[in-house]
Amino acid sequence: MLKEKHSSENILGPSRLTDKLILKIGEWAAESAGTVFVYDLYWQRSQALYKEVERASWDKVILDENMKNDLTSVTDKFFDSKDVYEDLGVPWKRGLIFGGSPGNGKTISIKVSISLIQVG
Repeated sequence: MLKEKHSSENILGPSRLTDKLILKIGEWAAESAGTVFVYDLYWQRSQALYKEVERASWDKVILDENMKNDLTSVTDKFFDSKDVYEDLGVPWKRGLIFGGSPGNGKTISIKVSISLIQVG
C-alpha cells in the first residue's frame, strides 16, 4: 500500500492511516457476508435475495435439460477463462440475455447460475 510518510512514521513501519483503512475494509466485508448487492438506482444489500440464491437449484427449474447444460457450460467456461482474457488484454466481462414470457424460468435460472459461481 502506498501512502505519504507522516512525521515520525518509518516508510517500512506501521501506519495509523493504513491500519484504520484495513480495519474499515474488514468491517465492511464482515457486514457484507451473507448478502447480495442489488442495484436499483443505488446499491443496497439484500439478505433475502442471498437466501433465495442459496436455495436455488436446477432440479427446481422446469427447463429443457440441454438448455440447463448450456447455461452451466457457458458460465463455467467464462469463470475458468479469466487468464485468457488477461493474456489477450480484453476486459473480463460477459453478459447473458434471458428472454421470454413471464414464468418461463428466467429469474430462477439466473439465481441457480449465481449460486453455482465459485470465483476464487
